[in-house]
Amino acid sequence: MIHEQIELVWPDVSNLEEAKKACKVAMWCAILVAGVTSLFAGLAVAGTKVGPVNGSAFVDAALFAGIAFGLSRYSRFAGGAGFVLFLIERIT
Repeated sequence: MIHEQIELVWPDVSNLEEAKKACKVAMWCAILVAGVTSLFAGLAVAGTKVGPVNGSAFVDAALFAGIAFGLSRYSRFAGGAGFVLFLIERIT
């Protein structure tokens, strides 16, 4: 029971199959972030302000879309870049 709950937050990547599965989940998360960010940026450009988002958020959306592409190719660099970008955005 506890092992299953831990895997939801921190997946087991001890074998290739599970590592690929975790990478695909991360890819879909990056796609979701890119899509929602694009939606809010588009609304901001159209004149509807949604929180602190403005048109420059399209740059963030493009970065996350690129990270999602890299994750679809199982790129370690894309995984690290996604994590670093997420941390930078949480700090600022």
